[in-house]
Amino acid sequence: MVAITDVQAARANYDSMRVSVIRSKAMYDQSLLSLSNVAGEKFKDIKSLGEQFMPTVESKSLSVWIESAVIHSLDVQKSKLAVEQQRKTLDARKALLLPSLGGSASYTYTDRFDDHPLGDNSSSARLAISLSIPIYNGGMARTDIKTEELTLSLYEQQLAQTIINVRANIENLYRQIQADFENIEAQVLAIQSSESALKATQVGYEQGSRTIVELLDSQSKLLNSQLSLSNAKYD
Repeated sequence: MVAITDVQAARANYDSMRVSVIRSKAMYDQSLLSLSNVAGEKFKDIKSLGEQFMPTVESKSLSVWIESAVIHSLDVQKSKLAVEQQRKTLDARKALLLPSLGGSASYTYTDRFDDHPLGDNSSSARLAISLSIPIYNGGMARTDIKTEELTLSLYEQQLAQTIINVRANIENLYRQIQADFENIEAQVLAIQSSESALKATQVGYEQGSRTIVELLDSQSKLLNSQLSLSNAKYD
């Protein structure tokens, strides 16, 4: 009775793993199709990372990563351009309140010959200076300046918030990467433990002190540990 139960349990585990393999293959094929659609090229297969592959990251401090992210962030650059453009607009509005000074100069020379042997000639010069002071439109101009100042303040606040968001995002990602590395190290240790447990269970099964269910359970734990490590590497 015990032997039959063990066989049925083993069969159930086998069927469950078979279903998992079929689902994983279908997901793999779907992922290949999606990749082919994005790349515009058909992929039949992709290379795996390999059992000995271990992800690495440049040993830079968090402040270096944050500074680099702020410098190269497109959102930050876009916000900076908006602030600079608004400052130029504000300066142009302020310039409308300034007096404007203009001037012009002309010189005329006339040389005329008639019956007189020496002829006749004349010349004249003219110089004009104009000063324009915006008196009647000063109120409207000041209103426009106030509007542009408020707009500039809004853009500066948006720039500051964008930088804060970039910094927070990079810090979160940095912490997540550190946690992922620790997870990979833990998964490697888990595989080593599962391999040792499987060897012990295998010996016990051969000696008759362990059942087939226990052996299959040890094998399943090892496979799950290996799967967890692969997921950690790819994630």
